Amino acid sequence: MENEYPGLWQLWFKKQCVTDGHSPYEGWKMVGGRKRDADWIATRNTLDKIKRGDLIIAALPGCRVGRIGEVVGKKVGDGEWEYLFP
Repeated sequence: MENEYPGLWQLWFKKQCVTDGHSPYEGWKMVGGRKRDADWIATRNTLDKIKRGDLIIAALPGCRVGRIGEVVGKKVGDGEWEYLFP
């Protein structure tokens, strides 16, 4: 998504977060919701399994690997989600 939102990688680093790009405001809900494609179901199930202490890797374009980070918190609930870009 760096092509669509230049500076995304730097923003993630600054805020010490990552995102999967699925907004509940666009119908991608953790519970219920109207969007039901295979990609979202796999993402939702994976987000549900992530817990504090897990290690994650940011995937970059061109099959490159970003930094490895440790999960210290998680805000994936429909009411917890915050925009990084307007």
